Formats: sequence, structure tokens, C-alpha cells
Amino acid sequence: MADIEVERNHGLSFDEARVKAKQLLAKVQQKYGVVVDYVEGASQDVATAKHMGANIKGILDEQTIRFEIKLGMFAKPMKSKIKEGLEKNMDKYFA
Repeated sequence: MADIEVERNHGLSFDEARVKAKQLLAKVQQKYGVVVDYVEGASQDVATAKHMGANIKGILDEQTIRFEIKLGMFAKPMKSKIKEGLEKNMDKYFA
């Protein structure tokens, strides 16, 4: 079970949402040095990453974008800050 789960309806076409998702992930990669594995599907894309004790999974479909983060022991004290940053960026890219 994920420690952090954030989901948003994106209100975009799937192709537009895919572009936004890739922009968001590029920002995360650049800022934090996270290596993201992004797999495109016909109706759902899945991004996965591991960074500093956190396992991250992002799921984009035709209506929603969802992130699930499982935090390691040392990252758990930062849970609220991580969730707040994720929500802020999701709102920025998908509002």
C-alpha cells in the first residue's frame, strides 16, 4: 500500500495529458536527478522511479493522472512535504 496517493482529473485529451505528464517528469528528473522509466500504452501510460528510499509510480489514463509513492523509513518524516510538493505540481500542470 502506498504512503502517498494523489489523483487528479486532467480534463485533457490523452495526447495532451501525455505531453503534460512528460513535462512534469522532466522537471522532476532535472531537479532531483530521478531516473524515470516511462512506458506508453494505447489507453494508459505508466511511469516508475526509485529515489532516496521512495518507490514512485505514476499512472496516466484518458481521464486521470495518479501518483502512488511508497516511502522508505528515512523518507517517512518528509511525507507531508513530499505530498504537498506533488499536489502543487500536479495542480500546476493539470489544473
